[in-house]
Amino acid sequence: MKDIKGVITPLITPLNKDYQLDLSSLSKLINNVIDGGVHGIFLLGTTGEGPNLDLTTKKKLIEKVSNYVENDLPLLIGVSSCSYSEINQIISHSVKYNVSAIVATPPYYYPHNEIEVIDWMLQLAEISPIPILLYNIPSMTKFNFTLSIVRELSQHKNIIGLKDSSGDIGFFHKINNDSGISKEFKIFVGPEELLAESVMFGALGGVPGGSNIYPKVFVETYNNAVSNNHNDLKELHKIIIEISTYLYVHGGYGTSVIKGLKYAGKIKGLCKEYMTKPFNHLHQSEKDKIEYFLNDIHKRLEIYNLL
Repeated sequence: MKDIKGVITPLITPLNKDYQLDLSSLSKLINNVIDGGVHGIFLLGTTGEGPNLDLTTKKKLIEKVSNYVENDLPLLIGVSSCSYSEINQIISHSVKYNVSAIVATPPYYYPHNEIEVIDWMLQLAEISPIPILLYNIPSMTKFNFTLSIVRELSQHKNIIGLKDSSGDIGFFHKINNDSGISKEFKIFVGPEELLAESVMFGALGGVPGGSNIYPKVFVETYNNAVSNNHNDLKELHKIIIEISTYLYVHGGYGTSVIKGLKYAGKIKGLCKEYMTKPFNHLHQSEKDKIEYFLNDIHKRLEIYNLL
């Protein structure tokens, strides 16, 4: 298995107007993140609109990205479904394409207790020939992993780590310092605002959506956090906070990040702005604000050679 660490890009799923995969844009996105130095690619996550895609599209995306990457980077696949059968099909399909890890959320829609979620994850770990990363994203699944759950699941040899998108830095510190969890257990954070701090305190990396557009910003942030270069890290962290503040706030609800990234991708010539149903496009006034922000930040990123 390839070493999973560093900046793992949760890849945008580029679509055409007919909601089919935009393969030309997919190639551009992959080239952009690889040229930017990212350390891995994560498909079918929240940023990739994974839960909204049909099974055929999911399988095709895995196949195409695997062929583009050609084993150069770790490839992680998200499974967010209430259907055990569908997850099993995705895992079986992923085996054919040298996938490094499966990133699994708890089942959602129905409320579940801790025992049910633990059993679900253990079943996935048993059937999967591919290592499992737990995916904690309570804003979407309505279930929040606890320290005791992570401690118990971490004992399974095929559950190798956690992608924590809770935004709770205190939870990260508890897991990272818990004596009941192996030091080999891999911890990644989802919110990019926490990338610098979490890596400095022991996270193996992050899964920042902004790395679709500005991969060098996040790779340099990671590198400086690893080397404890606080001077450059402070400026890079400031840029990341600006991206979060001005790019991810348009369109409302939890989809504003996807809308901001896809429109930024359109401006940069990386993809079209089409999203899965039922997401709506941004209003022109919101697009104007994003364009204004991108023009401003591009000037600064040019100075730092981060475009």
